[in-house]
Amino acid sequence: MNRLLKLINESNEIAIIAHVNPDGDSVSSILALGLALRKVNKQVVTILNDSLPKKLFFLPAKEHLTVFDVKKHSKFDICFVLDCGSKSRVKNGEKLFEVSKTIVNIDHHISNENFGDINIVDLDASSTSEIIYNVLENDLEIPIDRDIATCLHTGLMSDTGNFTYINTTSRTYYIASKLLEHGVDIEDISYHLYQNKSLNSIKLLGNVLESIDFYLDKRLAIISFTDKQLSKYNASYLDTSGMIDYARDISGVEVAITLYEFEKNKVKVSARSKKRFDVNYLTNQFGGGGHKKAAGAIIFSSLKEAKEKLVASVEKSFR
Repeated sequence: MNRLLKLINESNEIAIIAHVNPDGDSVSSILALGLALRKVNKQVVTILNDSLPKKLFFLPAKEHLTVFDVKKHSKFDICFVLDCGSKSRVKNGEKLFEVSKTIVNIDHHISNENFGDINIVDLDASSTSEIIYNVLENDLEIPIDRDIATCLHTGLMSDTGNFTYINTTSRTYYIASKLLEHGVDIEDISYHLYQNKSLNSIKLLGNVLESIDFYLDKRLAIISFTDKQLSKYNASYLDTSGMIDYARDISGVEVAITLYEFEKNKVKVSARSKKRFDVNYLTNQFGGGGHKKAAGAIIFSSLKEAKEKLVASVEKSFR
């Protein structure tokens, strides 16, 4: 941390980026850190190479989000990579890292590869937003205002399932309480995260849930969806966020998986578990990772083959 503080003091051009397919914690943490560093007069480029999920449009400073352009962004003193377990999950990361003097990796995933020149990886943190709060409050000593607090609280709520997942700790609640002192509007955040879904996304959900497949005495539930289904309901992959929870929440189901073939022979896998099953270990077998209860991977095969491989792997773990 001392090395990081010295580095920030000596730097001016700073990039901040997170993983592909952004979620609430990744977007919230990069926005919060960007707002804080601008307060100490740093030149900050907050990068989001993917589409911003509609439910996060309300976040302060979203206007600062930009796409990485090597012609426009030719050099950085520091590149912060937040909420990302490996370099491979940074879209256009290879070019970005080439123009960055120092890579700072801040994350909370057990599968993190410690790929940075400086690595701040806290496996006990509920979210990357929780780590950013600690860095701002205890190390950088940058005052947290309402906009920063709103971003960080959104990250906490997103990655803890509104404070219901096992990664929620007393420290998480403490930080949430401190953020509330800065005027965070919980009702507004809850509305955007959980109560503002489009009608088409609900229709898509109904269609997809009709086709749940069960395996291994109904302890494993798998949902598959295709571009054809998304097109039918004028929806995008971002509209499938949260679908996996419906499968996981079924009584008797211990592991839930969603499969999406986004390109020929490229299947995106998301996995969730309830109690003892380790989906991080499961996805590690396919080059992915994440947390014990929530993880993902890309399987390079057809949808059918991916399903067969996963069922076999889960069955072996159950045994």
